[in-house]
Amino acid sequence: MHPGPSEIESSNKPTLAQLLDRPVVERIRESKYRFGQASVFGLPVLALQVWGYSLSGDDARRWVPILQALLSGWVMYVAVIGPLLEGILKLARGKKTLDLLIALIIAGMYAYSLVGVVWILFAGGMRLGPFLFHWAVLAVMGWSAWNWWRFAREAK
Repeated sequence: MHPGPSEIESSNKPTLAQLLDRPVVERIRESKYRFGQASVFGLPVLALQVWGYSLSGDDARRWVPILQALLSGWVMYVAVIGPLLEGILKLARGKKTLDLLIALIIAGMYAYSLVGVVWILFAGGMRLGPFLFHWAVLAVMGWSAWNWWRFAREAK
């Protein structure tokens, strides 16, 4: 008798331990992808930080952070949520990782800045304090590049 579709699907699913202990080649690929996505969507965030406020006067104070939130939001989704969840799962298994701390710091910078953007959108006012989207993106780019280098070195 042949196995049904659900039996085949369940036999191909990796266990949590297998996902957390992926081979270094897979981690290299993930780090390259995260760095690439962080660069493609992060460079416009950095450009907006440098030149965006001088482009359109007072209106720029509203639109630059909104655009930065959208662009850096994708970076957070692609490059931070995975390591953050992985770090939480490892912590639940009793293993502390530096990646979890870094992901929490970056996510915190993004969340702090996002509160300011929400304030702009719904309260109509400008928020006090700096937006940290550009710092969060720079941190993701550096962290992803460092992981890429570290895992590539480990593979040799």
